This record gives sequence, C-alpha cells and structure tokens, in this order.
Amino acid sequence: MIDAEMPMMMIEGIELSESFISPAENKRNTKNVLDNWMLGPESPSLDKSENKDYYKKIAKAWGIEESEARHRMCGNCEYFKNCPGTQAKMEKIPLTDMDEGAGARGYCKKFDFICHGMRLCQAWDD
Repeated sequence: MIDAEMPMMMIEGIELSESFISPAENKRNTKNVLDNWMLGPESPSLDKSENKDYYKKIAKAWGIEESEARHRMCGNCEYFKNCPGTQAKMEKIPLTDMDEGAGARGYCKKFDFICHGMRLCQAWDD
C-alpha cells in the first residue's frame, strides 16, 4: 500500500513510490534466502539432468517428487513480482553474479530481494 505522504516519481507513465530496497539490503536479504531458505540452484537450467542434488534436496524438504519440484520456480511463485513498475525500480539495483543465466529478474515480496525466474526457494507458494 502506498502512503499518501510518501514522495512519488514517474517512470514511463507509471507512478512509483521512491521507497525500495537498496543494493546493500538486496545483498543482505539474498544471503538470508541462500543461507536459510535453500535459494537455488546455483546455475539454473531447464535440463532435467542438471542440478539433480539441489532438486532432490528441496523435493525432500517439501515432501514431493523431484519432478514436481522442477516445476516450481520463482517465476511462478505468488511472491514473484515483475510488473513494469517493479522492473523500473529494480533497474536501480546493479546486476550481480546472481543475475547470470537465472532468467528474468523479479522482486520477491516475501523476502524483499531481487530473485530470478529460474531459481526457487523453500518458501515457494502458488
């Protein structure tokens, strides 16, 4: 919810609150999800022969089959936000190694960090 007192800016006709995570907050929150919520895989791939150890581990944590875990991605998680306004805000956050080959950037509303369409974490929800 946008506070009426909060300063606003416009990007391509989209009203945006100036409040957004800083690069330092993004780094700290990303580390939290890596350390505590099984963010991965390190090198995302749609190839079912890749990242087997990661998908076995997260499938076990969820109590599901590996094949089902592979269908869960940040890109189809309820917390993943990538609308034009959010994309414009994320442009202020420099790219990192986490952006390499991980799919489109999106903002995770649950953990307040920039995630990627091809990754996932244990908090995935539909």
